[in-house]
Amino acid sequence: MCSSDLIVIGPATSAAVMSVKDYANQHDVILISPSSTSTALSIADDNLFRFVPDDRNQAEFISNKMWNDGIRVVIPMWRSDTFGNELVKVVKENFEKKGGLVMEGVEYHPHTGEFSSSLHRINFIMWNQHLKKLSSIVESSISQFNPREVGVYLVAYDEVTPILIQSNEFDSLNKIRWYGSDATAENIQIIRNIDAAHFAQATNFSNPLYSVNLHDTRAVEVKDELEHQLRDAGAMTYPVLAYDAVWVASLSLEKIYGDPLIDIVKL
Repeated sequence: MCSSDLIVIGPATSAAVMSVKDYANQHDVILISPSSTSTALSIADDNLFRFVPDDRNQAEFISNKMWNDGIRVVIPMWRSDTFGNELVKVVKENFEKKGGLVMEGVEYHPHTGEFSSSLHRINFIMWNQHLKKLSSIVESSISQFNPREVGVYLVAYDEVTPILIQSNEFDSLNKIRWYGSDATAENIQIIRNIDAAHFAQATNFSNPLYSVNLHDTRAVEVKDELEHQLRDAGAMTYPVLAYDAVWVASLSLEKIYGDPLIDIVKL
């Protein structure tokens, strides 16, 4: 671990952390990520600190959830980056240890652009290609197994909404249960779109999320202020952790240098 007076609060996503971590290690920059969870980033003695457990915990939880729900066959669909690849990998390991089966699934490279543009018709056509493959795997699986024992495991970011919207076009996809990850938990865009919300409800789309203890009065005050500032009652877990990261960084520098001032780069 280096001794550095430059601390970066972020990046937020595992893929973004992966792209800058070597530079941070080489130039004595400390990274504090409030929300990256990829197991590939769990490296001893590097310059990355994370305020959440890595995906081994999430994988164990969602595997238990699916198994306890009676799911015995899982069909994954995931974004091809360090977050998606590693999470599906550890979920597969956990679920198969229980005696379940994880199918080959559908891997995709997420389309670039803002969320609004992801709802453009051309992107629906792109998602249609992936979902057609997913539907084919689902149809094959439910012909061999009880449909109640088959589930889709989706690892996505904001592209979850167009995926759910377009999934309505395939009858087989709404016959089984769907599960997701912390990246889609409490995603406000899902419930703002009637087609996405309908599909999520029909498939009992379940997503785990690392939780923050809000029994403390100060934590509640921070949560309320963040919701006021962001004007959004969506997931507060990671904004709260980002808030904590700033305080930890500032107080650490004050303890070392006697000066609480800190250069913060938000990524």
